[in-house]
Amino acid sequence: MTTHRFLVSAVTAGAFAAAGAALMPAQPGSPAQARIVSMPVVLVDHSCAATDIVCDLASHTPGADGVVVPAAIRQVAPTALAAAPIDPILARLLGAPAQILANPLNVIGRGGWLIGDAVEPGANGGLLIGNGAGGRTPGQNGGYGGLLVGAGGNGANGGIGQDGGNGGAGGLFIGNGGHGGNGGAADPLTGVAGNGGNGGAASRGTGGDGGNGGDAGSITIVNGERVDLSIGVAATGGNGGNGGYSSWGDGGNGGNGGSAATTVGDATAGSGGHGGASLGGDGNGGDGGNGGVSATTSATNATATGGSGGNGGYAGSDFGDGGDGGDGSHSVASGAGNAIGGNGGNGGDAGSLFGQGGGGGDANATAGDFATGVFADGNATGGTGGDGGNAPYSGNGGAGGDGGTAAAGGFGGGFTNTVATGGAGGSGGSGGFVAGDGGKGGDGGSAKDPRADGVSSGGHGGDGGSAGVQNADHGGDGGSGGNAQSPASGNASGGDGGNGGTGPAGNGGSGGTGGTPGGQDGADG
Repeated sequence: MTTHRFLVSAVTAGAFAAAGAALMPAQPGSPAQARIVSMPVVLVDHSCAATDIVCDLASHTPGADGVVVPAAIRQVAPTALAAAPIDPILARLLGAPAQILANPLNVIGRGGWLIGDAVEPGANGGLLIGNGAGGRTPGQNGGYGGLLVGAGGNGANGGIGQDGGNGGAGGLFIGNGGHGGNGGAADPLTGVAGNGGNGGAASRGTGGDGGNGGDAGSITIVNGERVDLSIGVAATGGNGGNGGYSSWGDGGNGGNGGSAATTVGDATAGSGGHGGASLGGDGNGGDGGNGGVSATTSATNATATGGSGGNGGYAGSDFGDGGDGGDGSHSVASGAGNAIGGNGGNGGDAGSLFGQGGGGGDANATAGDFATGVFADGNATGGTGGDGGNAPYSGNGGAGGDGGTAAAGGFGGGFTNTVATGGAGGSGGSGGFVAGDGGKGGDGGSAKDPRADGVSSGGHGGDGGSAGVQNADHGGDGGSGGNAQSPASGNASGGDGGNGGTGPAGNGGSGGTGGTPGGQDGADG
């Protein structure tokens, strides 16, 4: 009789939860692709534990939990799934039968299937109340919190060449999303590092932060000494995970991308993850992650490519600030080839009633052990700054990010007619329609080519954002154009300044100053 009462309780809880799920609107996110094993249970979150009896059935399936799958040979989830994610509530309900049957007598208490914190790694909390457990095995996802109350568990860090686990989702009324695990360092045979896991979603809490991407080799300064950990194959740093969204709270921050350094082939740094959005009436968008700190290759005719910053998340539907865009890689260098910088991420838009737009990310992050910019013996191209976020109704627009600097022909190799191109600055975001200043445009990146036959072009400044209708509102100033340097006359051209944003009563923004030589000043707003 006792067992029958427990099973009736399970059915009742599931019915109430299903009714709640039917009333919930569809929510965006980027959960892992669902996979189906040999019984009718969909393992949406990929989290396995001793209480998840269906995991044993999938233990020999390629890509199953507990099996290390290098990032280089994993299948990419179809794009269509990202547009129609599975709701966390539905995911809990689908996994409920396995959770109950694994230990039907443990209803309330430690590890209880109805109320209780999860005990086994990666397991879900109680169906109604309980915290999900963090992942333990490499790349394991964190468990979901209870449907009503409970925090999601953190994803575990990935193993060699493996993605970090995703954070679990929090409960409907209380509970933050779990943080994503960091991606593993690159497999020395494939050269591909793991991506960071995505942060878990939250309803009335904060979305989890995305994990950082793994490094595929690196060159750093430690205690004043250069430490070169370059790998012997083409190197690809892992991307940062996306921050989790929140229905009525702040979105999580995106993770940072991983660095890349190699002596053989191309080097590509990972990009930062996007900040999570806030979907409810009041909440801030998460910041985008930065691109990998550096991308470096010493191989002949190889290309170094920086990682881009992630976009900032959108603020809540009524109030809140948009998240800032992440910065691109700090330094990108190819000693015997070309180099291309990463771009800054765009700032998120503010809430529809009040809030500040997020700032656009710079093409080159300031933090790092070496010189800032893009350097190549061949051609060097700076990345573009991110655009500032808009304030739809009342609030200031975000500033645009600065373009990346570029230096070509600087290692004394055999390249001729090299070109250095500074990156363009991002545009400032628009101020609120009723009240708000426009954001300043980002400055264009400088360019330098010391070769006699080299050409250099500074980046154009970004345009300032438009202002609101109040007399005190000001349009954003345009960004300055980047300067250019080349020894031969006529081979250098400065970037044009950005135009000032429009504003009321003669309060338009000032046009940006053109770079030297020859850059045109931007028009006043």
